[in-house]
Amino acid sequence: ENEFKKLAEFTGHDYNILTPRGNAAILIALVIAKQLGKTKVYTPDQGGWFSFKTYPKILGMDLELIKTDNGIIEKLDLDENSALIYAQPAGYFAAQDMKDIYNKCKNKTLVIADVSGSVSDKEICKGEFADIMVGSFSEWKPINIGYGGFISFKDKKYLEAGKEILTISKTSPHLEKELEDKLKTINERYKFFYNQAKTVKKDLSKYNILHANKKGINVVIAFDSEKEKKEIIDYCNKQKFEHTLCPRYIRVNRQAVSIEVKRL
Repeated sequence: ENEFKKLAEFTGHDYNILTPRGNAAILIALVIAKQLGKTKVYTPDQGGWFSFKTYPKILGMDLELIKTDNGIIEKLDLDENSALIYAQPAGYFAAQDMKDIYNKCKNKTLVIADVSGSVSDKEICKGEFADIMVGSFSEWKPINIGYGGFISFKDKKYLEAGKEILTISKTSPHLEKELEDKLKTINERYKFFYNQAKTVKKDLSKYNILHANKKGINVVIAFDSEKEKKEIIDYCNKQKFEHTLCPRYIRVNRQAVSIEVKRL
């Protein structure tokens, strides 16, 4: 196993293992859920990641989408023998209440948090409120090595359950060194992203900014007319921000412009 002790101070988990990709970490987490007897996977209906929906099916697990408020999980009524996988922050733009989610799942649902967009931000990435955390280091992520990812475990029993599947997590020998370098500046990088997002929110405050008061790297703005859409896109072009158009499962399921601050 590629155990990487240094990640512990960023994840708050004792067991941290590097993986070839973020998707490999997600697959490993779901295989572990299955090993632990979980037969159903819940994931939010928007603001997630593609493989949250595809991998459970590959593993023969039932999948159920949770209704959210533009990606934010509010109500949770989950079956026993289930796992929950969600992104923190939702769609990179709105921080979830990890503590609330974890408390609602305690003792019946395995909680897997994808913290690609928050790992090392102690305010919103709290390992104590997730059984397993996963993350990606690909380009356009806060830790942007260009490849690689990680999986971390709150409790040794999850690591034990993963013994077999973890053998696929072999990574490049350079990953540790590159990750070490990136972690030195990660907090500055978040500061930069959050300041940029704050500026965008201020500049576009007259529009319908989704979850404007929640912490996130991206900014997602809903629009009701072609005119509004055009104005928001013109702003992006002028300020040199990349943007994507919604509805998109990985952002929100409604007409909106996602300003991709994380690509700066």
